[in-house]
Amino acid sequence: CRLKDIRTLLMDTGIGSNSYAIIALGMVDDILADKDQARRKMFEQAAGISKYKIRKRETINKLKVTSADLDRVQDLLFEIEGNMKSLEKQARRTKRYFELKDEYKQLSIKNALCSVKSYKDNNKDLSDKIGESQDNYRKLETEIRTLEADLQKNKKDQLDKESMLSSQQKELNEFMNGIRDKENRKSIVEQQIEFKSQNVSRLDQSTSENQKNLGALTDKLKRLSERLVEEKTKSEALNKEALKYEGELTILRTNYNQSKDLLDEQTRKRQELQDKVFELEKNLAITESGIEAHQDEMKR
Repeated sequence: CRLKDIRTLLMDTGIGSNSYAIIALGMVDDILADKDQARRKMFEQAAGISKYKIRKRETINKLKVTSADLDRVQDLLFEIEGNMKSLEKQARRTKRYFELKDEYKQLSIKNALCSVKSYKDNNKDLSDKIGESQDNYRKLETEIRTLEADLQKNKKDQLDKESMLSSQQKELNEFMNGIRDKENRKSIVEQQIEFKSQNVSRLDQSTSENQKNLGALTDKLKRLSERLVEEKTKSEALNKEALKYEGELTILRTNYNQSKDLLDEQTRKRQELQDKVFELEKNLAITESGIEAHQDEMKR
């Protein structure tokens, strides 16, 4: 049973937490003072109408809830009436859709029947073309195998050429190192040539000075000889002076001969250095030509 049924049953018996059939301590004062309309409640309970008041209150609450539900139903009906038009339009469109779908299905069947015959004819033509394509495929497969064999051969040749190129690269590196060594040697030789040239210039200057001195001494000797012829009477004094000048002349001639020999030696060395420089320049030109040839070969 429900709790409501039990409460309704007990309302007429006077049994309950707020029933006046059992008067608790303090309830008499409440009745006498009529606190919270206690006497009214006691009389209503004694008369047996309290359960009807409770039912009235429950019924009023239910009516309020029902009224709210009716308002909600009105809102729903308004919304449904608004949606009915769109749903009717959609229904008409759906009906037209199914009609067109059936028509499309019939037309598709007719089209398929018409296409089957053309497909059969095309199938025969395609079968013939497939046979020809298979023959061409076999021919192409044979050509591909031949080309793959040639490709393998070319790869092998390429590997051989790469190994040869690496060896040539190694030789080129060694050749370049040799060129660098020769360039270093060339710079050293150029420095030596410059130093020798400076020495030769100093020797040329010294030789020119010696030649000037020799010319002056020659003139002086000439004058002395003329004076010796003119002054034979002064032979003793002049002989001593002549011996003196002859000794100086001998020393000067010796110095002149030494300077001349040194000049000739320096000239010979200078000529040798020039020959070496010419030979090195020629070797450098040959080397540069070889480098350009190797570079052209590497590019090819």
